[in-house]
Amino acid sequence: MLRAVDIASHQAGISPAALDCDIVIIKVSGGTSYVNPYWKQWAGEVLASGKLLGLYHYACEYDTEPGGRAEAEYFWHEVKEYKGRFVPILDWENHATEMPVSYAKAFLDRIAELSGATPFFYAFASNVNSTDYNSIAHCPLWMASYLYRYDGAGWVDPVNTWDTGAWNDMTMYQYTSTGYIDGWGSRLDLSVFYGNKYDWKRLEGGSMGSIEKMVQHAIDIANDDYYGYSWADRWDHDRDCSSLMYDSADAAGYAVGRGPDKTRYTGTMIDDFTGAGFTCYGFGEVVLQRGDILLRDPWGSAGHTEMYIGGNQLVGAHSAEDGGVYGVPGDQTGNEISIGPMWGSWDYVLRPPEGGSMGEWIEKDGKWWYKHPDGSYTTNGWEYINDRWYYFDADGWMKTGWLAYNGCWFYLLPKSAETGDSYGQMLTGWQRIVYKSKESWFWFADSGELAQNGFRSIGGKWYAFDGDGRMVEDDKEIVVDKSGEVKIA
Repeated sequence: MLRAVDIASHQAGISPAALDCDIVIIKVSGGTSYVNPYWKQWAGEVLASGKLLGLYHYACEYDTEPGGRAEAEYFWHEVKEYKGRFVPILDWENHATEMPVSYAKAFLDRIAELSGATPFFYAFASNVNSTDYNSIAHCPLWMASYLYRYDGAGWVDPVNTWDTGAWNDMTMYQYTSTGYIDGWGSRLDLSVFYGNKYDWKRLEGGSMGSIEKMVQHAIDIANDDYYGYSWADRWDHDRDCSSLMYDSADAAGYAVGRGPDKTRYTGTMIDDFTGAGFTCYGFGEVVLQRGDILLRDPWGSAGHTEMYIGGNQLVGAHSAEDGGVYGVPGDQTGNEISIGPMWGSWDYVLRPPEGGSMGEWIEKDGKWWYKHPDGSYTTNGWEYINDRWYYFDADGWMKTGWLAYNGCWFYLLPKSAETGDSYGQMLTGWQRIVYKSKESWFWFADSGELAQNGFRSIGGKWYAFDGDGRMVEDDKEIVVDKSGEVKIA
């Protein structure tokens, strides 16, 4: 359950960032002639503070009746630059309740079409229970009903005494218009949202967060010596172990609540990340996959966290240049924030949600490309998708078969009757491949690199490979040239 405040121009002077709440809902417009002069300033403050944002339109402002579609387009003209970062809401009260339900439906359908979001319908309980709203009951209901017991109250888990009409249940409940909370000295409308941050972000219709973007952000920080380890500047110039995880998740679109909240640390990560849709497992309960965040002793003095990036590798912020927790800005050693092999003991795994965070495979003329949630795609490089590596060419098409990359050979599973549409992934280990009309054994390291022209210890045994990478299966002459290089004749 999240705590929501809604504000309008009569709260001029309010600071949304200072309010003790999780969601701020702002009146933007009404009818086709009114715009709240403060809404953009407030919306910027809400997003910058890490709070969730709702934006609402007051139907039939000044008792006008311009039409539901026209009102939706007027509202959208104001808010479109925030697409994917807010939940739109239709405020349906007073004169609007005299309009047919088709008026509200026209607004809701049009704003959903324009925004890609799932809009809320706001109304008082008496109206919800006296009107047939079945045609719009697919939109979540925000219902208002004020009980005397909540006059002057702060945050509570309110009791509702009304039915919810055409809806099975309400998604948000406004239980008082005379509430008082920290951050504002006058009364406010207070509501509770029956869900978590992930549920709210899903209604926004934007990217639900990208596992690959999160991983790449952490890797980029590790590879940039501008960033070092320090508790003193952990949300700006430097990072510590937990702020690196918060920052990377936030940069990828997960609503974990990035700083500069000095109270966030390893001990708040489970609540914050599961609230953003991550799943928490005990270490050892699941096989690790790229993007998993590992936690050790999160509430204790040995608390630490790093991110698993695949290939038995972790990325994390470790310590300052002197081994302590305060240091000179920037990475003085190259290892304050770095990538390295899997190490240590861990207690928990925080796994990011896959629904909405993943992209989409798209086929055209027998070729495939991978569309990211923001519409972009990888070119001239590798991408890790669903625990597998793929390579994309200069035009973004997935490659198959043999690939020469950075002086090494790789093999990307070709399409065949056996693979169907599941092909293209980089292969590792022993593979039986037809090459130059001959079927032979080849061996690829975990990195995908082909073993060639020499000996390799594999599983405690030694194997020889010729210049093409074939395992030597019969007697061949072994030649050592003047440079000392071993070659298979």
